[in-house]
Amino acid sequence: MTDYIEYKESKLDGDLRVLERKDVWVSDVVHIGKESNGLDKSELLGLDEDSYVEYSDVEYLEKKFAELAPKILKLKSKEVREFGISKQTLWNSKIKIKENLTERISIKIKEKLICIILCPLQV
Repeated sequence: MTDYIEYKESKLDGDLRVLERKDVWVSDVVHIGKESNGLDKSELLGLDEDSYVEYSDVEYLEKKFAELAPKILKLKSKEVREFGISKQTLWNSKIKIKENLTERISIKIKEKLICIILCPLQV
């Protein structure tokens, strides 16, 4: 109970009586998708890295994905497994690349595939 009473308020300035709101400085804007999960739960328990679906610069991502498509087509399932991409997802992605339907590949999968090509794991 004393922890509750002595808990320092992080959102407001002051210790007693009327507390003042803290100033907020925006350092970055991140676009999140409607797929973001558990936002009510996140507010109570704190955020984890999977709370929001973040979107990077989609135009740059699409350009980089198109540029790396030939290398992505050469990937083997054992190379992508460590990044959480299944054999089936890789196969589906390759078909969509070959059929020029890359808009049907999720942003998350595109980001992972780009990372596999540009940032290989050091073993």
